[in-house]
Amino acid sequence: MRPLKPSSLYIRLLFIALLLTLSACSTIYDTAGMGVVAYGKDRILPYFLSTKDPDVACAMGEGMSPVIGSFGSITDEFGSLLALATGMCADLKAKEAELRNIRAMRANLPSEARDARTQQKRYLALAAKRLYGGYQSIVRVHGEPGDQCPVFASEASELFWIMGLIDGIQALAADIASETTVGVPLSIAPKIRRSMGCLDNKKWWGLPKGVDALAMILLPGELPPGVDPEQQLEDAVTVGNNQGIRMVQMLQATLYAGKGDQARVKRIIKAHVKSKEEVAPIRDLQFLDEIATLQIRLISDRMWTKATGERTPFGRLGSFWDDSPLENSSALDINDLI
Repeated sequence: MRPLKPSSLYIRLLFIALLLTLSACSTIYDTAGMGVVAYGKDRILPYFLSTKDPDVACAMGEGMSPVIGSFGSITDEFGSLLALATGMCADLKAKEAELRNIRAMRANLPSEARDARTQQKRYLALAAKRLYGGYQSIVRVHGEPGDQCPVFASEASELFWIMGLIDGIQALAADIASETTVGVPLSIAPKIRRSMGCLDNKKWWGLPKGVDALAMILLPGELPPGVDPEQQLEDAVTVGNNQGIRMVQMLQATLYAGKGDQARVKRIIKAHVKSKEEVAPIRDLQFLDEIATLQIRLISDRMWTKATGERTPFGRLGSFWDDSPLENSSALDINDLI
């Protein structure tokens, strides 16, 4: 056997050293990723869920997503939480563009109206993309929802999974509103519905029964005997409201707003405000309740803007432009004009 030339030996040694270095780096990154997951469950998740400021959660989600996502599949569980926040950011911008579109239509400004509608579709598509990414993250961790019930290592893991299911519902709605530019498959809806059977309805604020009722109302098919989906949805709202997490009520308001049932939506918004006055949110989960209130306020803003050209007056959520003087006793304050 001929001895290796010094140059050939050097190249081989360099190659081996490079492989060892890359392997060591991979181990370091994996360890760091596991540390991020542990820190996230112990610190980030509780802080995130306890904030009362959705804008802070929105900025936090957009700022942290690239960092946490860079660790790869190790941090997949966090994808559902971050998607819920970043999807909300895009959805809020879409709602603002929608209000601009309504005002432009009222003012007979077709170019402005078309531009606002284009901007709305772009943000809806972005929201759908982000939210669907959150749904896909739980699929990578636990497999396709609906096939079988996952086994969770902790309550935090179960909560991440629930958030991923919510991401999926919202992704589908945003994609349909943006004219299916992202291509979120409709097939995820029945999967999410079946998955809700894995969850304790009372423990998770009525969401399992609420989502099941929504699916029965929205998806064609024969109803189970003796089941009234609208009553089931109302019962699920009561469960969530009594615990101070009013997410099912948000879904209920969104459903009937989409159906154009303005009278019912008004009643839901008034009931939401009354519930907020009577039942404080769970302190450690205030973010989820604030999301519900934010989305309900945006529905109110759309109704107000269509009727008057302006969004819901400050501090007047639950009141409407056509309320009787007895219902809407608050006189116009000079601060409303500033």
